[in-house]
Amino acid sequence: MAALYSCAAQIVDKVTKKQGTAKNLAINSRFPKKKKLYALVCETLKSMNNVPLYIDRGILEDIFEQTRLLKLEKKLKHSYALVLVYDFLFGQGIECGGELKQFIFNHKAALQSCLARLKIRAKVHRNEDLLPKPAVETGCGDFYLIQDQLTQGHSKDFSSHSFAKMLTLKSRSNELCDPVALWIHIYVRVNRIKTTLKDVMNDFENNGYQLVDKQDIASLAAQFMCDKHLSDVLVFPAGTDLHDHPLYVSGHIILQDKASCLPAHVLAAPPGSHVIDACAAPGNKTSHVASLMNGSGKIYAFDSDRKRLTVMQTLMKKAGVEYVTMTNCSFLEVNPLGEKYTEVQYIVVDPSCSGSGIVDRMDGIIDEKEDKLKEEERLLSLAKFQLSVLNHALSFPHVKRVVYSTCSIHQQENEDVVEAALNANRDRFSLEHALPSWTHRGMAVFPEAERCIRASPDQDFTNGFFVALFVRNDNETVMDHKATESNGLLPGGKRKRSQEDSTQPVNDDVDNDSDSAHSSAHVSLLPKKKYRKKNKKHQEVNLQEQSKNMNLERNFGRDGGKKKRKRKKKNKKVSVCS
Repeated sequence: MAALYSCAAQIVDKVTKKQGTAKNLAINSRFPKKKKLYALVCETLKSMNNVPLYIDRGILEDIFEQTRLLKLEKKLKHSYALVLVYDFLFGQGIECGGELKQFIFNHKAALQSCLARLKIRAKVHRNEDLLPKPAVETGCGDFYLIQDQLTQGHSKDFSSHSFAKMLTLKSRSNELCDPVALWIHIYVRVNRIKTTLKDVMNDFENNGYQLVDKQDIASLAAQFMCDKHLSDVLVFPAGTDLHDHPLYVSGHIILQDKASCLPAHVLAAPPGSHVIDACAAPGNKTSHVASLMNGSGKIYAFDSDRKRLTVMQTLMKKAGVEYVTMTNCSFLEVNPLGEKYTEVQYIVVDPSCSGSGIVDRMDGIIDEKEDKLKEEERLLSLAKFQLSVLNHALSFPHVKRVVYSTCSIHQQENEDVVEAALNANRDRFSLEHALPSWTHRGMAVFPEAERCIRASPDQDFTNGFFVALFVRNDNETVMDHKATESNGLLPGGKRKRSQEDSTQPVNDDVDNDSDSAHSSAHVSLLPKKKYRKKNKKHQEVNLQEQSKNMNLERNFGRDGGKKKRKRKKKNKKVSVCS
């Protein structure tokens, strides 16, 4: 089990350095028992930042200081010490042998003596009583109690006032555990490619779950209901664990937050449509679009992250999605005028974002606070990228509906990006009132902003989310597209790439398999070809020598162009997904 501590230590180190979230890092790790790994990471992070009233540092750091563990064991890294000492004193005990176990057992007596002194100072009898009381009050400690109550059917029916009061409770150690996360419902999306809503509901009822009609099941045990907004989503109480359920293992149901299910429903692509998922991996939204199209049509999925795309390939296979073409490249490299995309009328844009709406990221447990200036710069950089992707999606000449979504709560990434894109494309697109039955709307920072959707834990029992729907204006005709293409321009005034016909697609397999509406899901993960950059300065000097006493611009188009034509064409070749 040394691998458990090794993986946990690496994740703890990355989380403290703000290089990822505990959940995503645990899921993407190679350790097979993800839940066990995630639990150890979370508990270690919470305990290392627990600052009792009687000391000025976290409990684990205080133990390290008193026992001089890190000074005596110089080979023991700090992150390894955190997970090992936590598991030895507060967890299940060291579950590995070898050098890691020896590091701890060399100081077993000192660690236990230190723990005893801490309990005396805190006037408690049990080791777990040293863990932060605020965490218990805000839910970290009560999480297990609530789970037990849900399982045994002894939970209380909390009123909305009680729930709101719980949301206001704060922890003295930077909100070590967000109470909101404990009250977000568990959402189950029915995979229509493999089954039906009726069959899934019957299966749950046959296995002891009760179908209820009430809209607040925040604390009901072994019960579920149909979601009032989304027809293919079932709602379970917070704390319900369905990861080992046969329907989940077989891909008949998908565990996906309700807010994350909104984009596919808002897109509303009918069966047989051609759809692009611009930033697809790891693929939940792609598989949802496929599910709503009842297993017909074509989906082109793009992502620049090779590893995430490999994960997506596995998810597509599990979900039974067979007509998606996955390509390892940036969506910004995709040519909107490519022949393969002439029938694309629907695009999902869910670009990289701050992830500030995800309540279980555990960002709050890190003592070091992000510098406000750096955070603003980061948001500005993200918003610039998001706008470029959205504008690129809107430049596809035949697209009718484009959905833009983020899991962010920041205005810079949501309303500001949508407003900028709308202003740049207002002659061709308008913002439609998405999902009218949804009451939580966009911030009123520009006239049409309330046509967008916002979701939040306190109002909607979901993660924080944002969705906007762009719809092509009726007065935009096919003749407008043809006129635009004949001028060598992309919609929106962008110049058509001159080397389009001579370039190779990133995914060579796409052309062969995309002709069939039900082609097998595949992905090209070969590295892209790299081309040497042309030395423009050197070329300019040569041209000047060749064209003395002549107009430089005219000569560049004639003599210089003829001499260097082949080399110029080769050097200007770029990698474009056509």
